Amino acid sequence: MSNLNTHNNQSTHEDSSIQAEIWDKLWKRWEIRALDISSFSVSVKNGRVLLRGHLTMDSNRRLIESTCETIPGVVGVDNCLVIDHDLTMQVAQALAQDGRTRSLILPVGSYHGWVGIGGHVPNRSLQLAAQEVAASVSSVRGVISLPSVIGQDSLPQRHPVEPQVASQVYNLDGQVGTVTQVVIDPQTRLVNQIAVKAIDMWDGTPVRGEYLVPVASITLANKESVFLKRDGRRLQSFPPFDPSAYSLAPETWQPPYPYLPGTVLWTARQAQPAQDATYTLESHRQAAGAARKEEMVIQ
Repeated sequence: MSNLNTHNNQSTHEDSSIQAEIWDKLWKRWEIRALDISSFSVSVKNGRVLLRGHLTMDSNRRLIESTCETIPGVVGVDNCLVIDHDLTMQVAQALAQDGRTRSLILPVGSYHGWVGIGGHVPNRSLQLAAQEVAASVSSVRGVISLPSVIGQDSLPQRHPVEPQVASQVYNLDGQVGTVTQVVIDPQTRLVNQIAVKAIDMWDGTPVRGEYLVPVASITLANKESVFLKRDGRRLQSFPPFDPSAYSLAPETWQPPYPYLPGTVLWTARQAQPAQDATYTLESHRQAAGAARKEEMVIQ
């Protein structure tokens, strides 16, 4: 974290202009553009820069921060970027300290926050224990591969997607809906479902309601759009989204990048008992909407 000279003429540098100038300078640095440009975010509020995300090298972390500090109007930088080497060490240490996994040889690797665990374990229970320990590290973006169980075929590597609330959803027919909720599995820290509000048509009649789409049916997701697999499946063929089956992720749980606290759901079986019974899914919708408005202001 850095604090710069607050005598900069903030009135002549709106936050959006500062952010645009930061990205322009970062894009011109080949070492950032080649390795990390799509794995972190820059937001600006009242001249203060917040950096979030994951990087391959510590030198890029320092370079990004120092670049931000050169921009007129920046009054400080909060650098929350996570380096892959540091994350790998955190996960390896957690596995070495847990009584279930400390005696196992489990190589750990990470790339842009995605963590993979290698090696072999004697049974499924220890495989899941390794996953649980890795997912307990709050800066992990997601656990995408696990050690093999001796005598069994290795599990395929998971291919994560990170849909954003308010993203437009498309299938072969064009736009069919909008993402309204993101559900994360805390055992892997990966998105496993999204709720989509339909704007589809069927025989000329609008299709209403929200539908639950598993990530297995998503072929691509970016910051603005989600594309469903090209299998001809219509949105209304997915199960309806039942809000009572989901709860807001606990405030004590840090969601993976790029998500913010108060913006993602857990399934009910994973959620902790709510301390405030009035803090319902509806209040979550209101909080998420406020968060999106705030993000629009600072980005």
